[in-house]
Amino acid sequence: MDLKKNKYTFSIIIPTINRKIEVQQLLESICKINYEKISEIIIIDQNKENFLEEIVNKFKKILPIVHKRVNFKGAAKARNYGAEYANGDILVFPDDDSTILENTLTIVNDKFNEYSNIVAVFGKVSDYNEKVDIINYLNKKTYVKFSNLYRTCIECSFFIKKEMFYNIGKFDENLGVGTYYGSEEGADIFCRLLYQKEKMLYIPETFFYHPNKKREENMDKYYSYGLGTGKFAKKHLKEYKKVIPFIYWILKNVKSILLIIGAEIKKDNYIVERNISLIKGRRNGLK
Repeated sequence: MDLKKNKYTFSIIIPTINRKIEVQQLLESICKINYEKISEIIIIDQNKENFLEEIVNKFKKILPIVHKRVNFKGAAKARNYGAEYANGDILVFPDDDSTILENTLTIVNDKFNEYSNIVAVFGKVSDYNEKVDIINYLNKKTYVKFSNLYRTCIECSFFIKKEMFYNIGKFDENLGVGTYYGSEEGADIFCRLLYQKEKMLYIPETFFYHPNKKREENMDKYYSYGLGTGKFAKKHLKEYKKVIPFIYWILKNVKSILLIIGAEIKKDNYIVERNISLIKGRRNGLK
């Protein structure tokens, strides 16, 4: 006898700043989703007044948009703020310059039904134009582990049950884009879930398209990313007495050193400068 499957409801939480065309494209992609149980699309608007007004008003006619203007900056804080208004069973936090594939919510719903023990699902995020994944994803379905964290997980494809998001303590608002420590808010919450032996599933199917930004010129941004890695390692050593994030810190620095050596041989000054900025940030974030 077939058991009746759940039809989960979804809350889509979108922090955004300084992007207009991209937000419109994301909302257009949500319109094409072939899944009817979207509770709300919560836009956390960190722009100046009226920046998104025309776009929001246009899509409010066809989508269940909740538009919240805020006077703070920071992606993690915006995600947490948006979650306060979420009524859905499942929360997801797409980047404002991404687009969602039309089958994504159906696939995620099916996986939560198929694997009753999981609290979160991840899929791939890929660049549509370049036909490449934005991280070096695994090509097999697997549970998320400490050993594969950086090949399965990224916060913009993070589908988590709402009650677990609150139980785990939400995102750390001191980490991530828009803060001094500009990265690792995802790895931080994923590790906290793993410490509690929670099951998270990764499947090698593309959930979102997102531009592949591998050669950004702003070295201050890479320094900030490095600061986040150092802060993440230090936090988990002190608060949780866990060494795994510190091992990540070591391995990332080893990789950067190898990349610097290779780039110097090829005379690629950009790669050299980027990895020096990352190493400096990681060192100072750990202090």
